[in-house]
Amino acid sequence: MTDENTASQIRSQALDVLVNTELLVQAARDRDIVVTDEEVDVRREEIAEQLGGEEALQARMTELDINEATLLDDLREEIIIQTLLDQVIAEADIQVTDEEIEAVYEDATAGGEENLPSLEDVRDVIRDQISAPKEEAAIEEFIQGLKQNAEIVII
Repeated sequence: MTDENTASQIRSQALDVLVNTELLVQAARDRDIVVTDEEVDVRREEIAEQLGGEEALQARMTELDINEATLLDDLREEIIIQTLLDQVIAEADIQVTDEEIEAVYEDATAGGEENLPSLEDVRDVIRDQISAPKEEAAIEEFIQGLKQNAEIVII
């Protein structure tokens, strides 16, 4: 792959992310999803804690050349989109059956290894592993639906 091809792919992916983000924000507005200042402040505090404190957050903001207002706007958008995606996943009513869980466990234990955890000990982990791609598919389908119904103008 040439540098030009790589750059083109990166630009295309970046544009796709921007379009998807805008479509999701608009869809959230259409659903009247609102995020409070308190929710944004809590998320900001979580990030500061993850980075090692307020000083580390300020340093990271400097590295990224963003100010406090931009950070708070970005966090608000992140929470709005996550709330929307949570709704989309709930509406998809994703089901994971006991049969699916047992099949994954049986495949994993087919090697006859000893000292493996019992099915009951890993049931929730397996359920999450099975559910994750189903959730991703529901989100992708939702985004594709937004794109089909949108008039996207790139300037």
